Amino acid sequence: MLVDGDHVIFDSLAIMEYASELGTTPLLPADIHQRARARSLLAWVHGGLSGICSRLSFESSFYPQRRAMTADEVEQSDRLCRVWEQALADSGGPWLFGALSLADLAFVPVVQRIVSHRPDLDGFPLAQEWCLRLMARPAVMEWVDEARALPVVVMDDYMP
Repeated sequence: MLVDGDHVIFDSLAIMEYASELGTTPLLPADIHQRARARSLLAWVHGGLSGICSRLSFESSFYPQRRAMTADEVEQSDRLCRVWEQALADSGGPWLFGALSLADLAFVPVVQRIVSHRPDLDGFPLAQEWCLRLMARPAVMEWVDEARALPVVVMDDYMP
């Protein structure tokens, strides 16, 4: 939840767009088609990625002992990597739509989940470099470090 004076914004996607509008650098593409595509990716992330890797929580990326991804999780993460790979190829990088956007930032928790369980994204060179670049952003590193310092919350159904 974000409270700005008398205004309360309780939806994470709305908070992201609000913060983007407050800033001096727009975080959505200027082109209407790219902006619609970015918003589609934001909605996909916000909607739970259609169940992609549902048993790989953000918290599980900090477990001392992480399990290997199941075949289904690898397949689902491949699907996601193909989307990233195509967006990066289309835009020419370094971000999904050329310039850093809300779409890139919204994927941070997803990237954390995937790369902590599958650090090598073989076959997806653009996506792998993008993941490294995204996770190397100072604000992202600070957030992940803070999350890593929290008590571990173990999911009952984490192990196959």
